[in-house]
Amino acid sequence: MSDNDKADPAFAARIKRLCEMVGGASALAQKSGLSRRVIDKYVAGGSDPSRQRLVSLADAAGVSVQWLATGHGSPSGAPQPIAPPGAVTPEFDQDFALIPRYEVNLSAGPGLVPAHEDVEERLAFSRAWLRRQRINPDRAGLVRVRGDSMAPTVPDGALALVNTAEARVDREGIYAFSREGEAYIKRLVPLAPGPGGAPTSIVIISDGGSFAPEFVTGPQLNELRIVGRVRCILVNM
Repeated sequence: MSDNDKADPAFAARIKRLCEMVGGASALAQKSGLSRRVIDKYVAGGSDPSRQRLVSLADAAGVSVQWLATGHGSPSGAPQPIAPPGAVTPEFDQDFALIPRYEVNLSAGPGLVPAHEDVEERLAFSRAWLRRQRINPDRAGLVRVRGDSMAPTVPDGALALVNTAEARVDREGIYAFSREGEAYIKRLVPLAPGPGGAPTSIVIISDGGSFAPEFVTGPQLNELRIVGRVRCILVNM
C-alpha cells in the first residue's frame, strides 16, 4: 500500500476502530509515532499507509497486521478456524500462533484423574494478543474444565488457556495443578512469603462456594504440582 493511494471505506473504518481501542486519534498517533494529521487522513479515507506505517499502527493497538490490512481474522486474538494441515502459510504464522489443546480434563470439583496428555487439536491465537498478555506460545496449552465449583468464573465445559511459564504461586489467581494424581483448576491465594519469596501456605478456593476454603501448609505444599496460571477462559455462548 502507498500513502498516495486512495483508501477503501472498510480500511478507514478499521482505523477508526483502532482509535477507539487506544483512547482516541491523538493516543493512536502518540503510540504509533505518527502525526495526528496523518491519523486523521487515514480516518477520513484520504489514503492508505505504507507497509512500515501499517505495522506501526497495528503494534500500537496490539492488533493483527493481517486484520488491519485486509479485515480477515480477528483483531482481539480470539481463536480462529484452523487451516488444514500443510496450509499454514508464512503470513499466517507471522500473525497467529497455534496453541495445543490437550486431551486432559481439569476438575473444578473434587478432582479428576488426568487423561493422556495427547494433543487433541490446535487453536489459533493472535500473536499480538499473546504479546499483550506476556504469554510465550511455546509455554501455553488449552485444557477442558469439568465441574461447576468454579462457576461462574470458570463454567463447566470451558476451555482454559494455561501459561505454564507461571508455575509458581506468587500471586492470587486461578491455577491448574495436580495433587495426589488428580487434576484441578482452582483459585490459589499465597500467604506468608518465606525465604526466597515462596509462600509458606496456600489457600485453595472454589469460587462457586460449594467447597470450603482449604489451607495447605508445610509439607503439604509439596503435594501441589503447579502446571501454570490460567490466563483466559473460552466458553460457548
